[in-house]
Amino acid sequence: VAAGKKRVWLVTNAWHMPRASWSFRHVGIDAVMAPTGFVGSSVESWLDFLPSTRGLNYTNLALHECLGLLWYRLRYAGDKIAETKAAGKDPVNGVSR
Repeated sequence: VAAGKKRVWLVTNAWHMPRASWSFRHVGIDAVMAPTGFVGSSVESWLDFLPSTRGLNYTNLALHECLGLLWYRLRYAGDKIAETKAAGKDPVNGVSR
């Protein structure tokens, strides 16, 4: 990790946090999660349950992140970083811990 730091702050949108934190953990970086930009709204009437463009956008974000996380897990499951980490080496510089 940069400048010898062992822990970093991971600041990103709340809807993106699962994929971002998985990526950091996967490369061996200890990240303190600090999500921002939470989405949601209050329910004021039964009409709020009808389909809307906002709801479609939220569904798009959710599907994008779920599929992205699945792709990361499939694509990067057996890469060199994971193998290096399993061998007890620091994935950033390759030396034994």
